[in-house]
Amino acid sequence: MNITPIHDNVLVSLVESNKEEVSKKGIITSLASNDKSDANANKGIVIALGAGPAYGKTEKPKYAFGVGDIIYFKEYSGISFENEGNKYKIIGFEDVLAFEKPESGKQRKR
Repeated sequence: MNITPIHDNVLVSLVESNKEEVSKKGIITSLASNDKSDANANKGIVIALGAGPAYGKTEKPKYAFGVGDIIYFKEYSGISFENEGNKYKIIGFEDVLAFEKPESGKQRKR
């Protein structure tokens, strides 16, 4: 994919929730069965980072996270799109709430 975010935007590949819940009576429910579950996804793997803020600011943003890290962001932030069957979102840096490093044994790209 040749999409590069500009300014202080972040391109993420959405992580679909396969979370299953078990009720007190043993009934298993899955969020994946909800047709709108991916539209409300708020977790993704960082694919690319924008070069910095717009409007004449020259300082490059100091992201605490990098390409390959998992970020959590506000539910209705950014724009969603599909490319070659994969789901992506471009969100603003200010909408990122938290991040986590990949599991041990998996290297993140820089």
